[in-house]
Amino acid sequence: MIEKYLIERKDIVSKQIEKINLKIEHNSNVLEENTKKIKELEYIDDEAANIFSVKVRKEEFYKQKEASSLKEQSNSIKEQNTLLKDNVKELKKELNKINKALEEYKKLKK
Repeated sequence: MIEKYLIERKDIVSKQIEKINLKIEHNSNVLEENTKKIKELEYIDDEAANIFSVKVRKEEFYKQKEASSLKEQSNSIKEQNTLLKDNVKELKKELNKINKALEEYKKLKK
């Protein structure tokens, strides 16, 4: 009964770790995409056109606004990844405890 519980708990914790790691990987990919977009948005082709053209200035304003929004999103994702990594650390500690408990139980069982 105890062994069955420990094995089930080990499976649950392992799946949680895997799920969180997938989320971290997804977030990292989004961060990479955001970084590329920000670099593209912040790149100024023609300073003269930017100075003298109203249309270009409007486009630059919207590009800067979008870049700012992407930076905020990226910061939020970084914070989330930090929390997720902390969760993974805690789950790994729990997994180690479960593994030790399983080993001890098997020793006592013999």
